[in-house]
Amino acid sequence: MVSINELAEHESTHPVLAKAADSIASVMIRRSGTVGGNIFPGY
Repeated sequence: MVSINELAEHESTHPVLAKAADSIASVMIRRSGTVGGNIFPGY
């Protein structure tokens, strides 16, 4: 799984996703939260 923080740090690879990930929550939440964990509960 990719943490939200890891996604936010790779702006050169995925600039739109990085910008969105950077605005989600505080740094502590981004470090522990994962992209899959945020998508899965919706299904």
